[in-house]
Amino acid sequence: MIWRNVSFNINRARVSIRDFGLVHTCLRGITGPLSLFFQRREYVIYVKDLRGVQKAELRNPGVEFSFLSSQDTATLNQIEKLSGLSRDMVREKVAAEGECIVARSEGAVVGFNLVSTGVATIRYLKMKFPLADTEAWSDQITVAPAFRRGGLASDLRNSMFQRLIARDYTSLIGGYVPFNTKSGALAKKLGFVETEKIIMVEVLKQKKLSQNILTPVRPQLSLEPVR
Repeated sequence: MIWRNVSFNINRARVSIRDFGLVHTCLRGITGPLSLFFQRREYVIYVKDLRGVQKAELRNPGVEFSFLSSQDTATLNQIEKLSGLSRDMVREKVAAEGECIVARSEGAVVGFNLVSTGVATIRYLKMKFPLADTEAWSDQITVAPAFRRGGLASDLRNSMFQRLIARDYTSLIGGYVPFNTKSGALAKKLGFVETEKIIMVEVLKQKKLSQNILTPVRPQLSLEPVR
């Protein structure tokens, strides 16, 4: 168990360096202990209306797409290595009526999009909120660096849209941290509408949230702490 935790955290640091750079990763490592006393975080929520969405042509015909089974341990391990997400968390989300579409090239996982239902968890803020029966929450989308310029993220999103529509979902909600501008730009390109910015200030473990409405597409989120 100890080696498992050490290995997991090393992989998380590797993924952070790959996606956000060494400086950002080091700053997060330095500010980690300071978060015991003070931290400030921002998160932007966006919503995609799935009603009327048409099936889009995929741009990566050489990539194989499939939906993950919670029993597929080998693929779960590859997802963890690619993204830094806990394989156990992904397994639990899929087992609880969530969906995870996986993209493979030559047998290796090169991207995925994880969606959950029931209760959405914003891990960055350590908060959660209930979803309506027709709403799903986009937990994470990750694409291997070599496939990011080929539109694989859009292929994953569009395929997930069709899966959710077939299950009678009408809205897909998600979010991003403001410093990840590429994620926000891709979401807008795919028709997501930013609805609110959440600002969390925590002093000595006492949290205060402010929720600034950007577009009144849906009611303001009713956030609760993750326990």
